[in-house]
Amino acid sequence: MMRPGGELHVADWGRSTGLWMRGAFLAIQLLDGFRNTQDNVEGRLVELFLDAGFAEVSQQRTFSTVFGTMALYRAVKSSC
Repeated sequence: MMRPGGELHVADWGRSTGLWMRGAFLAIQLLDGFRNTQDNVEGRLVELFLDAGFAEVSQQRTFSTVFGTMALYRAVKSSC
């Protein structure tokens, strides 16, 4: 269990930053499943962190890779 005020840092696939990155991400979807990666495609990870009780949630940075857009996220566990 994470203590209030603890930080969570996640590297995961983010919303594609362009048509080329979206096409590249299809390889990941074929391996991991379209249903499993739908939240990534829709850019919903920040929303999911908020729903899980985190605050100060933000996407810090993105990188283009051969498999799509990699995003770095930061969140702080709220005290409630």
